[in-house]
Amino acid sequence: MNHVTTQSLFTLIRRDAVLISFLETGTISKGERFLNDPRYNEPALLQIIAPHFEPVFTAAVITALQMKDTQMMRDLMANPLLLDDCHQSRSYTAILQFLNERESQLLSVRHQLQLAQPVDALALEATADIVYICLLNLLPDEFHSFRTEYCKEVIKTARILAKKHHKMAIIMLSNILELKCDIPSHLQAEKLYNELQAEIPELSRQIPAARTSIWVAIGSLYSKLF
Repeated sequence: MNHVTTQSLFTLIRRDAVLISFLETGTISKGERFLNDPRYNEPALLQIIAPHFEPVFTAAVITALQMKDTQMMRDLMANPLLLDDCHQSRSYTAILQFLNERESQLLSVRHQLQLAQPVDALALEATADIVYICLLNLLPDEFHSFRTEYCKEVIKTARILAKKHHKMAIIMLSNILELKCDIPSHLQAEKLYNELQAEIPELSRQIPAARTSIWVAIGSLYSKLF
């Protein structure tokens, strides 16, 4: 990479007010986009920007997951991913580590159910919250395997939960059916969902279409069941 090319790339970066703001603050305002410039795909530019972009991008994605901020996640994914292979691997590894920690909460809840121990209502809700499912869907294709594995774990949990609390198991499955995973896992979730619906036919008329608010509607039920 010659001196002129290097200078032109640095100039491009300095001209991108949205990118500079993101690197400085770790946030992107709703709908903001980096400059539409094909040079953002050039390995030479990625070599320059990736070491600075990676930690900010990784932290922003994890924050969006923690705060359930779908708008931030959409804006992050709508902008160019200014990472070379090395820094992309580093970023995705860190994000996957966070996701695995969240998945461990699901496994912990399932273990409590298996032992017939009291379950934290909020912890149960968080394992298949529709907003969290939406956030998982917004992650790049590289996280498809995680989404598939997560779907399988939710199915296992819902199956155990259904032994005593069909309604909540159906809600979990209803949400997880929105997850973008492999077809066999989706069909497995759909099969269990339909089986549970058939066991309690009147329940299908009681579940609201808006999954985002259903947990609030049964909040009082949690305190009685757990």
